[in-house]
Amino acid sequence: MDSVGWVTTAHADPQLHAVRYAFDAAFRRFREASDDDSWMAELSNMLHHLYRLRELCKTRLAGFEQQIEPQTPALKPERGATWARNCDTHRLFRLPSTQLAPVYAETYGAVYGELLWRPRIELPLAPDNHGRYLDYESELDGKVIPDTLRRGFDAMAALL
Repeated sequence: MDSVGWVTTAHADPQLHAVRYAFDAAFRRFREASDDDSWMAELSNMLHHLYRLRELCKTRLAGFEQQIEPQTPALKPERGATWARNCDTHRLFRLPSTQLAPVYAETYGAVYGELLWRPRIELPLAPDNHGRYLDYESELDGKVIPDTLRRGFDAMAALL
């Protein structure tokens, strides 16, 4: 306890903790959201904190962008999300429709049905020189947003 009587917790890695805490809070709010504005705001927040984690990895891990990231299959969702982050968030998601195969998430949100990443072909972004658009196509396109972002964030955090 400190001098005021509060219990304080020292974190082994305060920078990673700060990014993880912020991502987790945005993730929770995304799952609790029930309207487009809230989904867009929290998707933007999650993508921002994923970017913060990416910057932390670039600082700490020599060769992250040149060797580690492109050669680590578990980071493909992160790479695809990094590419999509340049798009306006309202263009990134859609609700499933009867024309699509049923999609089930690992966690449930406040609204029945899952928000899915739009097909890459529907996004106004150009392919990039790093092949991240290909990771978007293979790992995110048509898949559940919170599940894929969670996996990408956790895989990158595990590197630290």
